[in-house]
Amino acid sequence: MRISPPSSKNGPTREGALLSAENVQISSVVVPCSARKCSSSSTKLDGRGLPRGTQARLSRLWSDALRADDAPQFRADALYQGGGFRRAKVAAESLNCPLYVVSAGLGLLRSTTEVPPYELSLSPGVTSSLLTRIVGPFDPVAWWSGLMAGPYATSTGELSQGTGRVLVAVTRPYAGLFTAAFASLPEATVARIRIFGPGIKTALPGHLQAQVIEHRRELDAVMPGLCLDAGVRGMAHFASLSDLEASGNVQTDQEAFDRSLRRYSAPTVVRRPKLSDRDLKKHISEMVSGGLSSTAALKHLRTALGVACEANRFRRMYVEVST
Repeated sequence: MRISPPSSKNGPTREGALLSAENVQISSVVVPCSARKCSSSSTKLDGRGLPRGTQARLSRLWSDALRADDAPQFRADALYQGGGFRRAKVAAESLNCPLYVVSAGLGLLRSTTEVPPYELSLSPGVTSSLLTRIVGPFDPVAWWSGLMAGPYATSTGELSQGTGRVLVAVTRPYAGLFTAAFASLPEATVARIRIFGPGIKTALPGHLQAQVIEHRRELDAVMPGLCLDAGVRGMAHFASLSDLEASGNVQTDQEAFDRSLRRYSAPTVVRRPKLSDRDLKKHISEMVSGGLSSTAALKHLRTALGVACEANRFRRMYVEVST
């Protein structure tokens, strides 16, 4: 489906009405996987059950588990349930282009591929984090190589198909995997990549730094959301712009992105105090006793109590208190 561009040449469309203007082609959208999934993992594919060991050993164990697992499978675009992922899915559908997922447990996935539920993360402070299991430094290139030999991964060469921009949302914990994923892409494909994510440039190598569209805090006034999803929000907003040049480079794309935000002001940053684990658990215990779900409790903590807490940390504490 192709949606006609709006009459305004400078503004974005409303959210959910993204477009691929006739003179601008988007070839694909690439995003990280989300921690939230539609089903819990089997014991075979749960990073919390991995022993401590060398990366090579853990790679073999995980690879064997992927091939031996017989749990029910889901399409990748149904398995991942995070808000940022859902926004990326809407963007790809509206642009009529394929959506790909970079997964720490499965490699590069087509969104239509059927995959098993799993729990494995590269985010610090998460109980299923691979980084807490590996003895020695983590080599994302070697880990990625193992994943791409697995049963669910698709070739990164697919990202070279087409001639349009490849829109990529990156989070810092996954910067190493994205770098590994793009390492073998030809120069012509890299030139078509546009990377979105606040503060992501310093976590990428030079050739990918040049493809970053710098984040602007004014985006929060146009498309509010979690900090974790800022890269996807930036990507979705960029995809909605009606004045992108068909053969634009990174500089002209950045100018169009900035131009679309000029009439907005960055929201005031609310500085919330952070709590120790002990104090945080005390608050969570009271909210659990009051019958609040994890989502409702986190919202109450941030808005009513004015306390800062990263979502993954809060969920981990909530599970510990609830069980």
